Amino acid sequence: MFYPWAIWFDFAPQQLLENTSGDWRAMPLPAWTDGGPRSGAMGGSSFILPKDGENSELAWLFYEFLMFDEAGYSTVWGPNSVYPEGLNTSIPSYLPAADPTKPLFQPLDALGGQDLWAVATEAGSQIPGSVPTPSWWAGAVDYLGNNLQLMLDGSLTPRQVIENSTADIQTNLVDRQ
Repeated sequence: MFYPWAIWFDFAPQQLLENTSGDWRAMPLPAWTDGGPRSGAMGGSSFILPKDGENSELAWLFYEFLMFDEAGYSTVWGPNSVYPEGLNTSIPSYLPAADPTKPLFQPLDALGGQDLWAVATEAGSQIPGSVPTPSWWAGAVDYLGNNLQLMLDGSLTPRQVIENSTADIQTNLVDRQ
């Protein structure tokens, strides 16, 4: 089965899908155009530190340590008491922390021992920084989501999902802007 979703979906075969744990694998998404990127961004995190909040400077220093200092991001994503194999439902956006040669979490038994770090950092390297979200983005789910459901029901192939969704989104959303 082809199930296009974000890295954080890997919690499901690890925690919810016990009968198929070990049978799942991660892979790059299909490219929308020949030679195009085979990745996407779905999610992200926001941190708000109120300027006038109590200890706001200290909060910033803590955040800066967790995200940009090797000891900090290794603690966040690496093996720890909460995630013994490491936090594997996301990867850091800071390039030195997302080094493909220095995995912060271990291969996942729920993915048949697959090295998700390698798959995720390669996919992440294809996402350009500071890309604005287009105004039509939220409406795309009406086309892609419906076509994915048709695929899961056996009515469409993955290729048809890509072709139909691309045409529908382009015609009904992008060209109308």
